[in-house]
Amino acid sequence: MLSQGRESLGARGHRYQRAASDKPGGRYRGTATATWSITWTAPALGDEGDFTETRATAWTAWVGEVQVLDTN
Repeated sequence: MLSQGRESLGARGHRYQRAASDKPGGRYRGTATATWSITWTAPALGDEGDFTETRATAWTAWVGEVQVLDTN
């Protein structure tokens, strides 16, 4: 998948295919989000529960040069 000049590498990250010079402030921007769903029990106390926690952090990446390798 190619989005905003980057190819998704799954959990490993992204490979940028274009410099960010045409982006606002010369940087790619995004948000990293993690969500945890937790279910817990405390049998000795006769208690249990569940909750969901979501954290998000904004990020920017400066990509100033893109290397090309011609394999032909």
